[in-house]
Amino acid sequence: MQLIGWSIYGQESLSSSKPIAGFEDLKGWKFRSPPGMETEIFQELGAPPIVMDFTAIFIALEIGIIDGADASGLANNVGLGLDDIVKHATYPGFHSMPSDHLACNKDVWDGLSESQRRIIDTTWQKLSFHVALSNEKANAEAAAKLKADGVTLYDWSDADRREFRRAAQVAWEDWGLRSPEAGVLMKSHKEYLGHQCLISNYADQFVPPGTAQAFSQGVFGGMTGTYRGGERCRAILFGWGGSGQLSNLV
Repeated sequence: MQLIGWSIYGQESLSSSKPIAGFEDLKGWKFRSPPGMETEIFQELGAPPIVMDFTAIFIALEIGIIDGADASGLANNVGLGLDDIVKHATYPGFHSMPSDHLACNKDVWDGLSESQRRIIDTTWQKLSFHVALSNEKANAEAAAKLKADGVTLYDWSDADRREFRRAAQVAWEDWGLRSPEAGVLMKSHKEYLGHQCLISNYADQFVPPGTAQAFSQGVFGGMTGTYRGGERCRAILFGWGGSGQLSNLV
């Protein structure tokens, strides 16, 4: 199979009848969830997921079967009319970012001419760029409309987002054990995120005020190298200069 490319729709937003200002608000929050890993992530945070079809969300919210929903991006949620029922939402999103891809049978791909492959590749790149930008614009416009209509939008704090990432990585580890293929995929995924300084074994944990000195004195030195890109990522994540001192840690 030949991977031609992928596209990213953008972050989805949660819609809710109750405030969802941070992960603490997820405890006991009944919400519509698609099946799969996401249900386990939210369960880790105390939110009981109710798996139901996308088309049932509106009625389920209206009659109170659920408190909220993971439906789609903010603009799509407005198109569904969810803001007519519930007046709370997360934005920018953080919990899910749908993606799509285009692949081709390898023998068919290899049988195409170079010009044909370039046409397909260029067309897909243009489409992917358009999808990303148009949805970002639509979501921003939807956010402005919702605010004007009295809907409260919640931009989760860094600490709350770190807690969500912690719960997500718990689910990752479990799913990575379910098959050899899943294990290979998870290893590759985590290595990539580590190289990009997006996850680490200590940077994603909440660091309370006053611990910068402890870092500079080597209290956490044993954690060095627990993920790829250690020194580089510490400099990026913590503002650590070459002198061994930390700045802007909290």
